[in-house]
Amino acid sequence: MSSNVYAFTRRDGETGDKKAGARHVPAQRLGEGEGGKGKKEGTVVNVSVDVIFRDVWGHMQDYPNWNHHLQRVEVVLDITPRCRLVYQVLHPVGNGIIWSRDIVAIMYWDKEGDGIYISLASTSWPALPPSSQYVRATFYPQGYVYAPMPGDPEKTLIRLVHHIDVHLAFIPAPVISLILAKTGRDTVMQFRDHLENLRKEFTGLGGV
Repeated sequence: MSSNVYAFTRRDGETGDKKAGARHVPAQRLGEGEGGKGKKEGTVVNVSVDVIFRDVWGHMQDYPNWNHHLQRVEVVLDITPRCRLVYQVLHPVGNGIIWSRDIVAIMYWDKEGDGIYISLASTSWPALPPSSQYVRATFYPQGYVYAPMPGDPEKTLIRLVHHIDVHLAFIPAPVISLILAKTGRDTVMQFRDHLENLRKEFTGLGGV
């Protein structure tokens, strides 16, 4: 199993929420937006697209069980079977240099050929205003594409775009980039391990 790392970008000087819809962002345009382009990486895993998608979309509240940078994930509202509002709280990273952030985002999934993509972007919600407890981060349009490997549908090519602004202007941008890159590497390793455990679980049940 091979893997690359997630990558993150940020832009200084932005404040407040960005109202953005995820539904109409084509997969090939994920990562584009007011903050420039997000970083695109990928990995190949020995798990089928359908199994990954069922786990990713159907068990979002369980993300903190395998992604140790997430403190909380809540599905606030299922708007349609393909579109939902989510709330995330991130743990501090960089030995506390970047304190806990929270994010309100809209997520949408769709099929593209034999693959599936999930796009997401920050939005606002009256019941979840910014609070003094967390700094509200911004997700620019970003997401994930899951596509079966040619000739081997039980393997999946995962393309990842992360594009986040943590709104921490007093720390030099290169320092923030290094911290978020380390966070990304940790996350992709945790995701890979989670999917490997998922594969073993489904294999044991005769499901993969």
